[in-house]
Amino acid sequence: MSIRLSSLKEKIKTLKTNSNFLDRKVGFLIVTTSKLFNEDYYETPVRIYDDLVVLGVVVKNNFIGKEIARSIDCLVDYIFIDVERKVLNSNSLENNSFDIIKSIAAELNNSEIIPIKANDLTVDAGDIFISNFFIENSVSIVGKTAAIIGAGNIGSKLALKLVERGCNVYIYRRDTKKLKVIVDYINIIRNKYTSAKAKKISDLRHFNKEINILIGSSDENSAINSDLASSLSKLDLVIDIGKGSISKEAIKTFHSKGVEVYRLGVDYALEGTLKSQISARTSMFSKIGRNTINGIKVVSGGLLAKEDEFVVDDFMNPKIIYGVGDGCGEFNHNPNKEMLVSSEILKKIINKVKN
Repeated sequence: MSIRLSSLKEKIKTLKTNSNFLDRKVGFLIVTTSKLFNEDYYETPVRIYDDLVVLGVVVKNNFIGKEIARSIDCLVDYIFIDVERKVLNSNSLENNSFDIIKSIAAELNNSEIIPIKANDLTVDAGDIFISNFFIENSVSIVGKTAAIIGAGNIGSKLALKLVERGCNVYIYRRDTKKLKVIVDYINIIRNKYTSAKAKKISDLRHFNKEINILIGSSDENSAINSDLASSLSKLDLVIDIGKGSISKEAIKTFHSKGVEVYRLGVDYALEGTLKSQISARTSMFSKIGRNTINGIKVVSGGLLAKEDEFVVDDFMNPKIIYGVGDGCGEFNHNPNKEMLVSSEILKKIINKVKN
C-alpha cells in the first residue's frame, strides 16, 4: 500500500500548488462501505467547490483508513471521517464510531478531523434529487407511488423521507421479518396528517404495476432485472442508489421504453454537508455564550434564554436582536416595561457600533 499512498500524497501536493486552487481549503474524505472489493481502497473523484477542494478514498476497513489519515496529516486542512460502522472483520481495530475518531485524532497533529455520516449523506442526496426532479418537470411528488428495492440503512431512511413528502412507497427486502418492522416503523412515526404510507412487497412477482418511481437500493447486484423492468408501464423515474442494483438488461429495457436511468450523485448534498460541518467547527461554538452589555443580559448560539435575557446573533458582538427569552425556550411576546426599555437601549448600542 506504501506505493499507492506515495502516489496519493503527490496528487494532493500537486493539487495544492495548482494556481486555480490556491485560495481554497483542501479536504479529504475517508469513507467505508459494506460492498466488497479487492483493493485496500479506491479513490473518489476530485470535487471542486467555491472555497473547498475535496479528494477522498473508500476504504476496505478502518485500519486502512487510519493509515491513510496518518499519511496525509498536514497535507490537507480537513480530514472528513465516515463514523458509520459498515464493516466488521479482524482488520478493524475499533469497536465503535467514537473510537474511530478518537484513535485517529490521537495520532494527527495538523489536519482538523471532522466526522460525517456518509449513509445519511446518500439519503439526503436521493431525497433532494427525487423531489427536485418532479419540481423541474412542474409535477408534484405528492400522490406519486415509489418502489424501493432494498430496504437497508439507506433505503429505509429514504422511504421515510418520501412518505413524509406525500409519496406512497412500496418497499422490498428479502428478510420479510425486518421488512415488516421497517414498514410498521415508518407508518407509526410519519406525520399523522400525511395520507401517504409505506407498504411491503414480499414477492417481486406480485409487484404493483402503478409504480412511478423505481429506486434500486440493494447491495445485491442486478436486483432489478429485465422481467421487472418490462412489467412497469407508468414510470417517470428510475434511479440506482445501490450502484449496480439494476442489471444491464433492465437498463436496456428501460431505455427501449424511453425511460432514463439515473445513477445517484452526491455532489450537491456533499457540498452542503461539508460546509455546514466546517461552519459548526469554526463559528457555531464561538457564538455560544452569555454576556452583559451595559447591564443588559444577552445570550446566543442556542443556549436557552432566561426570562431577563435577550436572544441575539452573537453574545460578544450583537448585531441582531431576535427577542426576549421566556425561560422555557420560547420568546416572550409580551415583555414588561423594563425589558422594553432595555430593548431600546440595546438597539442604540448596536446601531452605534454599526456606525
